[in-house]
Amino acid sequence: EKYLPDGSVVVVENIPGGGNVIGWLDIYNSEPDGYTFGMFGLPEAAIMQIGEMFDFDLRDFEWIGRAAVGIQVIVVHPDYYDKYNTAEALRESDRFNWAHAGIGGLGGIGGLIFADKVGVDHINMVPHDGSGDALLSVIRGDSDAATFTLFSVLDYIEDGELKALVVFNDERIPELPDTPTAAEFANLPELDDLVSTNRSFAATPGTPDYALE
Repeated sequence: EKYLPDGSVVVVENIPGGGNVIGWLDIYNSEPDGYTFGMFGLPEAAIMQIGEMFDFDLRDFEWIGRAAVGIQVIVVHPDYYDKYNTAEALRESDRFNWAHAGIGGLGGIGGLIFADKVGVDHINMVPHDGSGDALLSVIRGDSDAATFTLFSVLDYIEDGELKALVVFNDERIPELPDTPTAAEFANLPELDDLVSTNRSFAATPGTPDYALE
């Protein structure tokens, strides 16, 4: 708000459900007056459109710009990490249950891409009602691994409830200095940018240029 003129007020409304689709639909159907916009995760949203998980077209939105990149990290149960913390060991593991909150989201598709590239052909995709349930599944040990944005799981890593296996970034990050990048873990530098979340803002279709500026 401090960057906006005339005492403008920003009201943040969190709209859960449908892997973000409920919130996106609310933006899509709002008046194109410049007062409603929201955040989208890319490429997750594009993947969901390709999978026909909603019936509106992302290209209709008025795209404003990218606010941030959410670094993704693979987390595993500590017991699983003790046995399978290298690409070679992962390929020889006796199970690889991957928790996700929707196969079309980056948490789901990221697991499939990672397993395919590393050569883990026994991945078992385990669906959950939401990301919180998927996270608890790994903490309990019901599932072995999942992908989450770094800062959504950092506290659990620091508390020892989870272990970070791989970070999807072009270099190691200060928060997890001992965690290898995908390039280091399995010689897969192409994953460092592919499996990441671009936090981008878009407004209702038809919003005039003067409001976007």
